[in-house]
Amino acid sequence: MCGIAGIIHFDHQPVDPNVLNRMANTLQHRGPDGNGAWTCESGRIGLTHQRLAIVDPKSRAAQPMQLDEELVLVFNGEIYNHHQLRNELAKNGVKFQTESDTEVLLHLYRQYGTRCVDRIDGMFAFAIWDKTKHQLFAARDRFGEKPFYYHLDKSGFWFASEMKALFAAGVDQTHNPFMHGLYLTSGLLKDPSDAGACFFNHIRSLPPAHALIIQGEKITIERYWELTKNKADNNPIEWIRNFDRKLNESVSLRLGVTVKTGIGLSGGIDSSTIFQHCSRLNTSIHPVSAIFPGFERNEEQHIQTLAKHFAMRPEWVRPDAEALTDQLDRWLYHQEEPVSSSSAFVQYMVYQKAKECGIKVMLEGQGADELLTGYDRYISIYLRQLLREKKWNAFRLLKQQLQATGTQYTWNIEHLAASFFPAWADRSLLAKRINRSEVDWLKKDYRQYLHEENKKRFSISSIHDLHAALKEDLTGGRLEVLLRYADRNAMAHGIEVRLPFLDHRFVEWVYALPEDQLIAEGKSKWILRQSMKGRLPDSILNRMDKVAFEPPQATWMQDPMLRKRLQESKQMLIDQQLLDPRILNRNATELAAHAPHNIDWQILCLASSQQAMKR
Repeated sequence: MCGIAGIIHFDHQPVDPNVLNRMANTLQHRGPDGNGAWTCESGRIGLTHQRLAIVDPKSRAAQPMQLDEELVLVFNGEIYNHHQLRNELAKNGVKFQTESDTEVLLHLYRQYGTRCVDRIDGMFAFAIWDKTKHQLFAARDRFGEKPFYYHLDKSGFWFASEMKALFAAGVDQTHNPFMHGLYLTSGLLKDPSDAGACFFNHIRSLPPAHALIIQGEKITIERYWELTKNKADNNPIEWIRNFDRKLNESVSLRLGVTVKTGIGLSGGIDSSTIFQHCSRLNTSIHPVSAIFPGFERNEEQHIQTLAKHFAMRPEWVRPDAEALTDQLDRWLYHQEEPVSSSSAFVQYMVYQKAKECGIKVMLEGQGADELLTGYDRYISIYLRQLLREKKWNAFRLLKQQLQATGTQYTWNIEHLAASFFPAWADRSLLAKRINRSEVDWLKKDYRQYLHEENKKRFSISSIHDLHAALKEDLTGGRLEVLLRYADRNAMAHGIEVRLPFLDHRFVEWVYALPEDQLIAEGKSKWILRQSMKGRLPDSILNRMDKVAFEPPQATWMQDPMLRKRLQESKQMLIDQQLLDPRILNRNATELAAHAPHNIDWQILCLASSQQAMKR
């Protein structure tokens, strides 16, 4: 896990080594174990790298890494199947100088060119300068675990793991007013109409599962991987066993390190499952958990149940309003863009504790919700699908089972209508999104701007079946945002995060399963629960609620220091012509009628993230 950055000047002016150094300095937290830089003979191309040494920590594996003076690579991430790829390449005569996955990637590119990404199982963002072809090839992993930002204009191309490195190179820091409006009115952190848009006008994000080529002054961006609904293997009796085996293989691949390894352990089934697989593999793994004494959604009891079951002692962290106030600016400096709730700050604190414990790699259960129907909206979508497909008996049975298990979901007249009139549902959803900009606490001119932009940009087709909903979340904005939180929170403390549920081969296999393997007997994540029978405590296995590291945000927001920061944030956004001055006298209850339920948090977070990036 590392930080990468680079510059290509189209006008053949030499890259200023001081600029390259400034870019690298902003990324030191991502790679505290070393750094390096390279410029081409003419000086117009420069690459730099900050290293977090996990695989082959010796200096021979340092980056930028060159191959026969023809290829130069900067790479952020891990290739989990690098041993297998190394053996395949060795059979073809490749001689290796290191034990690193970086060198494997270089040889993989030499042999397969831009299709090398098809063979990689891992998380990655990398850039390879190919002297022979006079091109830069860059790619980002399938789900967006690792970041890749860039700026392109007529004079050149700049890229980096984080936006602050681009600002250090002189890229304009002008904010994107439409993204601000999306966030304030809908809570969205990705533009549904533009996968590469960021909160800054002059920076783009390379979307997950995409690669780019810079040749001359031309940029080409293409998707290299698509999640498709293949036919499931024809042995349903073995599905649960195969699910368990494939997930175990994924966990095993992500444990192949000699450094101290931990896990963010909540009281939910996802992280508990990963911990159980680690125990089965006889791996020493150190759990870190967040608790909130006195809060009704405190997970401590469930975590203690797991501690007793596995005979282990987790490390505890107890985030509170004081910690949030003290670390808000530093945390948002690392996040760079706003976040949806303070639960992301709790994750930051968990990784901070992990660093104190000497942990360098953390496993997490992230991705399981999007793959295995962990959100209650999936239940509603599946019920609509059963009605549309006229599976009346299955619909009635599932409704009865959901009531019996106490699973939470939403079902109302709108859901019923959407089952039979999907076109109406599409129009209704589009109208709601456009009308969200019509709120009087926004500045009048800004309201008009958002209204017109929404009408121009959005062409919504609502999701009408379960697999489409899962694909949208796995390959669209929802998961990518959560992965951004994890990457920035972990790298702020020099920690690498590994996510077994996001092995792309495992994802493809699960995605091929029929819906009744995902939602059945009134339970979501059915196949996961079946695979863990007898391996996890029943109180964990049969949980129908979803909490994870949820803090008492409403209580925190009443803290006097945070209330003071909130008023300052409101004034700041008023000065930017985003908010109407009357908002200073409006309380959260009044705002909630026309805004996301945590509008106070969003105002605080948006203004504070802007201030943090000016550091």
